[in-house]
Amino acid sequence: MLFHESPGSVKSACARQLRRLHRPAQVAVFALLLSVQAQAFEDPLHAPAIQVPVAAQSLLLDVALTGSRIVAVGERGHILYSDDLGQSWTQAEVPVRVMLTAVTFPDAGPLGWAVGHQGVILMSQDGGLTWSKQLDGNQAHQLMVDAFTTAAEARIEALELAAESEREPLEMELESLEFMLDDSASFVEEGPVRPFVDLWFKNPSEGFAVGTFGLILRTRDGGKSWYSPAPSLKNPDARHYNAMAGDENALFIAGEGGHIQRSTDGGETWELLDSPYEGSFFDVVVDKERVLLLGLRGNAFLSEDNGETWAPVETGTNLNLSKAVLLEDGRFLMSQYAPQLLISNPDSTAFKRLPWSSTGAISSFLILQQGPMITVGTNGVTAHSAQSFSVEVN
Repeated sequence: MLFHESPGSVKSACARQLRRLHRPAQVAVFALLLSVQAQAFEDPLHAPAIQVPVAAQSLLLDVALTGSRIVAVGERGHILYSDDLGQSWTQAEVPVRVMLTAVTFPDAGPLGWAVGHQGVILMSQDGGLTWSKQLDGNQAHQLMVDAFTTAAEARIEALELAAESEREPLEMELESLEFMLDDSASFVEEGPVRPFVDLWFKNPSEGFAVGTFGLILRTRDGGKSWYSPAPSLKNPDARHYNAMAGDENALFIAGEGGHIQRSTDGGETWELLDSPYEGSFFDVVVDKERVLLLGLRGNAFLSEDNGETWAPVETGTNLNLSKAVLLEDGRFLMSQYAPQLLISNPDSTAFKRLPWSSTGAISSFLILQQGPMITVGTNGVTAHSAQSFSVEVN
């Protein structure tokens, strides 16, 4: 039998029951979002995105560069690409009809990945022209179960060999793993309700996808296979993972309720960091020892020691912050789910609003060298000439 009856098993069972009582309301929110994707009884996981002439004006959430091509993703499986610096857009062939939340092309090469609702992971081998589905939430949930099952079995074996003085910490670890295993198994029963929210790739072979309720998968072979490193992260409350970023020094995951995870060994092990904020974070930017966190109601925090300590950043806004990029001169440019962008001072202690406005709320943006800035959001994708958005940034 897999589950070991530890001294805290009664407490664990109660906690699991409470979680099941509270989670349906959260799951219902995501189910409602997913339901609007379905059309005429077609399963959005198996129905290709519809080619529509106004796709470039639909809700788009992320944008990335592959070579000189720009690729944007968003609602109903819409993926658009431009080969003329954003002057015209073509809709790509996509095998699903779900909201897509993030896209990346490691090293701006031809291999790319996009993730989204219902646990979808898509891959392109031709710079975003065509896409194939690598997996969906059904497989993702089972991979989470497999990971927690293996970890729990390992703890049981360790307990059988442990001396009496060594048993207590192992029993506590096993209790936590049993809780997460039970939670993951319940998602298998509920179906592909968890969306992926972000992804990060070190190179075309190694990458992560993260999402709600502690959903995390990893690949080491360019997406040919995926597994979950979830047992190595400390997330007993299954907080949402909203953003991931990293460099050669460290990887960071930021999410719900001020949750911050850090790995300094390439994602093999993780530590839960003390958070400067109890609200959710939506983006994280890593620049060697500097780490910038963006969150709810204009809250941003900067660390200059790789996440050991954090200082609040004055943003001058109370809107939710959506995306930040590092400029060549060391300043940060940031969007705030509004038509305006914010730019930091040289030491990144404060932001000010640029004297520029887009046509709609901005979810993400991309600055091209010697070219326009591309924004995506509620009004679709727009190319802005460098002169039009700010001489300061240019």
